[in-house]
Amino acid sequence: EHLLVEQDGGVVTITLNNPDMRNAFLDDMHEGMREIWWDLADDDSVRAVIVTGAGKAFSAGGDIPSFIKSYEDPDYRRKSLRGARRLMEAQAEFPKPVIAAINGAAVGLGCNVALMSDIVYIAESAFIADTHVSIGLVCGDGGAVFWPLLMGLLRCKEYLLTGDRIPAAKAVELGMANYVVADADLLTEARKMA
Repeated sequence: EHLLVEQDGGVVTITLNNPDMRNAFLDDMHEGMREIWWDLADDDSVRAVIVTGAGKAFSAGGDIPSFIKSYEDPDYRRKSLRGARRLMEAQAEFPKPVIAAINGAAVGLGCNVALMSDIVYIAESAFIADTHVSIGLVCGDGGAVFWPLLMGLLRCKEYLLTGDRIPAAKAVELGMANYVVADADLLTEARKMA
């Protein structure tokens, strides 16, 4: 319901599609994103995938009410943690090129889905951040593992311990994105690469 999947030739565009909630990962989106990687991996007509967000944000990350439910319900928490791991594993194991087109704020799980892509385009007005720390959580969703590979350990610690925003140009400088592009050109450039 909250994932829009469109195919044009060999390129599939996955749009996180819950703009009223800045594309926060509700349970159905989380589950859909896990399953879509397996489906697209088996589809021989798919040669590359673009991931982007609808509206002004790429993704605000996890859904706060789900965090509260995880705190109150240990069974839900265990299921949620297993689901998060399966999502990141499914994307990491995906055998075809994935291009992120970060159209706006990419936060928490949202930024980590983008950064696990093979090539990252970021709009001039966009930023990335892992803000788990701001709500008293350790950084999850794989960031603690692969952010040091992108930017080095000391910088990684700084951003994961502060939750500070990384603007588009700084993201490229740090190795968190490949290209900064004008907002209006973002999908055009991502499609050219695909």
